[in-house]
Amino acid sequence: MIKKIVAGCVILILAVITYWVGRFVGAESASKSRTKRDVTVHTELVKLDEMFLTNVVTRPSTLATGFYRLETKLAGKPTITSRMDLEFSNGRLTKISGNVQNIVQTGSVVSWEQHDRNKGPSARFVGVIDGEMMWGRVYVAPGQGWREGDPPEYGIWTLRTASADAKSKPESVGSGESSSNSSVASDR
Repeated sequence: MIKKIVAGCVILILAVITYWVGRFVGAESASKSRTKRDVTVHTELVKLDEMFLTNVVTRPSTLATGFYRLETKLAGKPTITSRMDLEFSNGRLTKISGNVQNIVQTGSVVSWEQHDRNKGPSARFVGVIDGEMMWGRVYVAPGQGWREGDPPEYGIWTLRTASADAKSKPESVGSGESSSNSSVASDR
C-alpha cells in the first residue's frame, strides 16, 4: 500500500514538473515566434515605404552641408527635437552626425539607421528630400535580446534647417545626439 502511495506521489510530482517545464518552453517559443514575425513585418514595411516614396513627386533639393533640426514623433509619445549636422557632396547626403549609419540615397529617397546610445533597438528613417527639407517615417525595430518582446514603434519625422526653424519656433534645440526612439512632428 505504501509503495502505491509513493508511486502515486512520484507520478503526480513528475506530472506537475512536466506541466511547468512545458508551459515555460511554450511561452518562450511563442515569444520568439512573435518577435520573428514582428521583425519580418517591420522589414517589409520599411521596404514598402521605400518603394512607395520613389513615386512621390518632390521639389529639387536645395539642401547644403550644415546644421538641421530633426523632429520625430512616435505614436503615443511626445515629439523629440534634436540638432544634427548633415554633410552633402555633389547633391547627395553623405554623412549625418550622431549614432547614424547605413545612409542610402536613391534619387530623392533617403534612408538611414540611428542607434540608441544605451544599445536599444535601432530606428530606421525612410523619407524624401523635398526642396529645403526632408520628411518621412521612422520605424523602431521590435525589441530583441534583453528587450525581447517590446513591440515595434512607428512615427513620422521632418528635418529642416536649424536657422529657419529658430525663426519660426523659439524652442531650444537639443544636443547633437538624438536617441533612436525619437520621432518628428510634422507642421503640415
